[in-house]
Amino acid sequence: MSDAQIQERVIKADKRIRKFVILAYIAAVLVMLVLLMWILPRGEDRLEKLEDLEVLLRIIRIVIAFIFLSIVPFGLYMCRFGWRVIKHKQMPPPGTKVIVDTKLIEGDKAVTRGRLIIAISLLLIMMGLFGGLYFPYKLKKVFGEQISQQAPQTEQIE
Repeated sequence: MSDAQIQERVIKADKRIRKFVILAYIAAVLVMLVLLMWILPRGEDRLEKLEDLEVLLRIIRIVIAFIFLSIVPFGLYMCRFGWRVIKHKQMPPPGTKVIVDTKLIEGDKAVTRGRLIIAISLLLIMMGLFGGLYFPYKLKKVFGEQISQQAPQTEQIE
């Protein structure tokens, strides 16, 4: 193969998209750091003053559900991406913008990768749904009973 044929099989990186992805990543990290620095010192004071364990349990359940369920949209996107790879028998599919120069894969190899992407994305979706729905439910069931059992005991002591 000549150099011209090899270059035709490589999708060139979109520098504008690459710059956007890098800046978005940096912004997300900075926002997370600022939120952590702002919330953590105040959270310690709130937890020391917090007497209602049910409220704390509810907050923990909401946070866990949010973290796990935030995986689901990514899994759906990856499932759609894998479907497009299989449909076009090309990895990455036509119209996909890449942030690094990417070698084009066609044919059976692309279909195999598309199926693998779909399998992994379905696993991500199931884990996200399981962790986001069942785990908070189980936490309430286990710790909610313990909290309700402790509440009458503290009232009897006083």
